Amino acid sequence: MKVEIQVFDREVMDLFRHILHAGSDMTPVNRDISEVLRAGMELAFDREADPNTGQKWKQLHPMTIEEREVAGNWPGKILQRSGRLVSSLTIESGPDFAAAGTNVVYAAIQNFGGKITPKKGSALKFGGGFFASATIPARPFAGIWPESLDEIEDLLAAFVLDDS
Repeated sequence: MKVEIQVFDREVMDLFRHILHAGSDMTPVNRDISEVLRAGMELAFDREADPNTGQKWKQLHPMTIEEREVAGNWPGKILQRSGRLVSSLTIESGPDFAAAGTNVVYAAIQNFGGKITPKKGSALKFGGGFFASATIPARPFAGIWPESLDEIEDLLAAFVLDDS
């Protein structure tokens, strides 16, 4: 069975042309979308919350707080002792993708959580003590806030409907 629909409405045909054009090279809107993603990650650091759920990050371990107090880095923000991680956020985009991320090696363990174990023959120095391993709680900063999703939808709609 074959179904064929023909549309002769100029506005509808123009919209279809825009959609086809948008699908072929979305570089301009993808650049904007990647900026929204990066801004959302920065917002996660500012709010100290998971962008996907809005849930606050787990508080720092008391020994971490004590260590930061001694170093003069507390009170402060979670995951922002030096500011390296949040300042490393970058964007990348192209005709068919938009991305934001970081190349900081420890970003994954901070975002997803997990157990860290030092190389054989060494120990983790933490809060004045030495440990064989440590469990890092997940503090997700990579994700999409609901307001970011709304902004992305608006960008896509504007791109598809752009008359230029």
